[in-house]
Amino acid sequence: MQVSNFVGKSSWTASRRATSPLFVDKRNRIRRCATIVAADAALKLPTELERLVDRFSSVPDTKLRYQQLLFFAQKLPPMDPALKTDANRVRGCTSVVHVHVQLDENKNVLIAADSDAQLTKGLVALLVNGLNGCTAEEVLAIDPSFIVASGLSVSLTPSRNNGFINMVAKIKEKVSMLRDSEAPNG
Repeated sequence: MQVSNFVGKSSWTASRRATSPLFVDKRNRIRRCATIVAADAALKLPTELERLVDRFSSVPDTKLRYQQLLFFAQKLPPMDPALKTDANRVRGCTSVVHVHVQLDENKNVLIAADSDAQLTKGLVALLVNGLNGCTAEEVLAIDPSFIVASGLSVSLTPSRNNGFINMVAKIKEKVSMLRDSEAPNG
């Protein structure tokens, strides 16, 4: 009789623990982390961009992610006004966004960017911080869906998400042109 009571008590404790908010939250965090790790591996992000995506994905609150983007916006170095040309403007953004891309002496990508809105400035700063110093091949290989792994896409409006995708596309377009112009003619 005592054994059955013990087993019954044990089963009750286990089932109660499995539905406890703390246990469920921990289990969901573990699942979410495993999903993010798998997504990072599938995306094959450059090291710094992967670090930033992991950093954002570990922030549990949407408001805190926004604050982090605004912090990135504040820290973005100013863009030379001479670079704010029509050729450097990102089309399809609700805000005015400019990106200028060049290759350094080692053929690594250097990006200067700016936006008239703080949130999009934070998004473009994320790209600048994550992609500066990468090779052209690394930049061309990125998939903008890493914004989902970062957890930022759920807090952005559809137009901001599209604007972000257009920022990535503009950077990749410019990198591709630079890489092609540097390639030896054959």
